[in-house]
Amino acid sequence: MNFLAHFHLAWPEEGLILGALEGDFYKGPLQGDLPRDIERGVVLHRAIDAYTDRHDQVAQLRRALPPRLRRYAGILIDLSFDHVLARHWQDFSDLPLREFNTTVYTTLHAQGALLSPAARAMSQRLQDHDILHLYREWRTVTASAQRIGERFTRGN
Repeated sequence: MNFLAHFHLAWPEEGLILGALEGDFYKGPLQGDLPRDIERGVVLHRAIDAYTDRHDQVAQLRRALPPRLRRYAGILIDLSFDHVLARHWQDFSDLPLREFNTTVYTTLHAQGALLSPAARAMSQRLQDHDILHLYREWRTVTASAQRIGERFTRGN
């Protein structure tokens, strides 16, 4: 769910940006049914997730959470990473955050027909609410976590 970080690491290739989003929605092994550049983006997305999930500092963050929240640790950490990235964007990019986000939204909109319905719906939510920019505000992180929690089958 750390969309901003995935988009930043996929930048500036359109296919990788699309795959950065699709990576949260495409399940199972890749079988060549996605356009090649989007598939490369899904592969990149999965490699980033695997790297961060195995990182010692992320493991420490997971253990620091109260036991009742550890089931949600990955989501909470991902959302927090996007918050920190948005707050300190100027340390990681010469391109202003607003300009970066606009370009990502434009790419997602222009190429949306190539995305799965779930990724397309998320793309629309990101754009409608300018979530990438709003990650600067902590309340966006908590609101996002709450919306995600509402979809859990075992309660939140």
